[in-house]
Amino acid sequence: MYLSYLSVQNFSVIDDVEMEFSKGLNIFTGETGAGKTLIVNAIKLLLGDKLSKNYFRDETKPIRVQGVFAGDFSMIPQELKEDFEIDDEVIIKREVDVNGKNRVTINGQVVPIKIVQALTESFVDIHGQHEHQLLLNPKNHLGFIDAMVEEELKSDYFKGYQKLVELDRNIKKIEENLEGLKRERDYIEFQIAEISSLNLDVEKDNGLEDRIEILSNMDKIRQHLTNVINMLSGDEINVELLLNNIAKEFSAIARFGDEFKKLAEKLDSIIYEFEDVSRTSESILSKYDIDEDELNRLIERKESITRVCKKYGKKLAELPEYLEELNNRYNDIECTDQKLDGLKREKETVLAELFLKKNRLNLRRREIAEVLADKITEILKDLELKNAKFIVKIDETDNFDAKGGFLLEFYISTNVGFEPGPLSKIASGGEISRVMLALKEAFSQVDSVGTLIFDEIDTGISGVTAKKVAEKLKLISENKQVIVITHLPVVASKGDKHFHLIKKESDGKSKTVVQELGTHDRIKVLASMISGEITELTLNQAKELLGR
Repeated sequence: MYLSYLSVQNFSVIDDVEMEFSKGLNIFTGETGAGKTLIVNAIKLLLGDKLSKNYFRDETKPIRVQGVFAGDFSMIPQELKEDFEIDDEVIIKREVDVNGKNRVTINGQVVPIKIVQALTESFVDIHGQHEHQLLLNPKNHLGFIDAMVEEELKSDYFKGYQKLVELDRNIKKIEENLEGLKRERDYIEFQIAEISSLNLDVEKDNGLEDRIEILSNMDKIRQHLTNVINMLSGDEINVELLLNNIAKEFSAIARFGDEFKKLAEKLDSIIYEFEDVSRTSESILSKYDIDEDELNRLIERKESITRVCKKYGKKLAELPEYLEELNNRYNDIECTDQKLDGLKREKETVLAELFLKKNRLNLRRREIAEVLADKITEILKDLELKNAKFIVKIDETDNFDAKGGFLLEFYISTNVGFEPGPLSKIASGGEISRVMLALKEAFSQVDSVGTLIFDEIDTGISGVTAKKVAEKLKLISENKQVIVITHLPVVASKGDKHFHLIKKESDGKSKTVVQELGTHDRIKVLASMISGEITELTLNQAKELLGR
């Protein structure tokens, strides 16, 4: 996969340019300030970078960037390939106005910026002074090694590590709450015992008050019942006797008419009812004995139930449901305790598995670091650092962290008799450029990125070293598309395509023109780069560089 086409409009000193790139080595040259780095920035913008308002050439018009990537897109997830109908070409267009409004499309479909960023993550790798700073920071060195480690090894460890982090987080959360939960459990246990001790029978206990009322007034009840019985049948003159006498009188006249007969019959019914009242009263009186023990027991139970209801703010009918809630909460807390034990056992298992995964990953890292160190040392020698020694200093700890407890830093020595020291303290600017180039060559066989862009990778070098750098760039371009911004004619001469930027004045405003050079113009540009002027000597030197 490679960048085959780029167009840029209204971007700083660039009005409107179009470029078609080679699959191999593409060179950009031009005077300082001609806008070479703008080409790189335009590609960054295409891939989703933020945009400064300072880049608008004409604020009344949008900035437009379009890029076409061609070739093999097997590294893209199948889902994305289907979504954007990707076969052998990806066309990305981005348009931004001065208010920051974006319109981005992939193969004609409007998408958010983050989709472009995700899709093109493995399209282009850009290296400039900022990337040199990344190389100088030891925190980034493990990333260079891990780029060559099999994904499965890294994924296995990191998934296990994430599981460990999640377990630790859950264990800590439970342990932080456990003391409070235990206090809550003890109180719930007390509540359960207190309510359960009542052995509630809601239907029966609802009648407590009535039963207490009866027992509390037993003397009065017995006295009145006795009076009723006496008046009905016990006294010398009683209701039953009077009614019977009245009945005799009606019986004596019943034969004289139906009306008397009916009255007699009605009176018989009344006498029966009074007799029933009398018998029932005697029956009730016989079983209503005063039982002080029962009364005291019922009063005590009533007070206990009333106290518990008031204590927990519940009605009698609500207590059974509340008791069930307490039991459920108690069980939940018990389960939490059991869950903590389970999580700790699970953590032991995860740690044992993670230990093996960590060892496998770090063993592979050591193998790659050793091979890489030897390879970088050899490449640096090819780049005229004859006495260079590049090593990877490793410090492995017992920690289970995101990096597998694996710490490393790049060390280098460029002079005979000196022990390798930290890259950030030993290497000069030109040496850093060569180390970066060496890393890129070492990674070029396994790196899935299709296009490498080097913004002034040749800073701080010249002569034979420059020639070696040029050869390395050419070598890398056999496997990757390479785009290089350079000031060195020997590097420029290796390009399969050579673009030269010229700044012109148009209507009182600077404007950059991008020229794709043919052989004749290329000789003149190289001649000018050699000494700053075109002479017979520099023209011949340029031809020699091009092998003409």
